[in-house]
Amino acid sequence: MIELYTTVAFCDEKIGIYYTEKMTPASAPGELVLLMDPPRAGATERFLAAAATLAPARIVYVSCNPATQARDARTLAAHGYRITRVQPVDMFPHTPHIENICLFERRPGCSA
Repeated sequence: MIELYTTVAFCDEKIGIYYTEKMTPASAPGELVLLMDPPRAGATERFLAAAATLAPARIVYVSCNPATQARDARTLAAHGYRITRVQPVDMFPHTPHIENICLFERRPGCSA
């Protein structure tokens, strides 16, 4: 059975500002899942702190740079998240580039 979610929010502005100034845990109905696909440089400290404050149950992190993803994973771990699944995807055959997808879940008992 596939679960369908009926609430999706799209924003067309700088995400760090949106998360720090406009979105709160109370404004997100139901279980919140954050999907992030930052540029090759990775996420900013401000964004990661805002994401942790938002306290989604899960974070899906898609990255084209495993080194910056690992750096950001350490920051998310410090905010109470753990990696539960990892899936590399070879979207560019015959090159050294891969996409890597990590699923982070909030550790039980961790607060924002």
